[in-house]
Amino acid sequence: MKIDPRTGRAIVNISGELSAPEIEALITELATLRSAMQPPVPGDRPDPLSEPDKPILMESDSAMTAALRRDGSFRLWLRNRGTGWMGYEVDSQRAQALAHYILSRSDGQAINLVSHSNGQRH
Repeated sequence: MKIDPRTGRAIVNISGELSAPEIEALITELATLRSAMQPPVPGDRPDPLSEPDKPILMESDSAMTAALRRDGSFRLWLRNRGTGWMGYEVDSQRAQALAHYILSRSDGQAINLVSHSNGQRH
């Protein structure tokens, strides 16, 4: 897979039968390819009401975990049944804002998503 430098379009050849791990590898490769293309993925999330035909992968009751990193930031892991695990680096300021947002809209009970990997920071 590659991007045609003349057109900016992806050149992709897929054929044959693929196993689940091969599909996951393909998804990762396609996402990496997409990240190098123009225009970039918009910075604002899509609005399902104004863009009802926009494909959005929604996940209910997803597995997730967060790990505290050595620098004080967090790595947030989210699992999607189709695309697999995705990791996000979240600085401490954004992590605090997210925690405040969630707690202010819940019953105030914190949910332990932070993994310290047996006390070791990542």
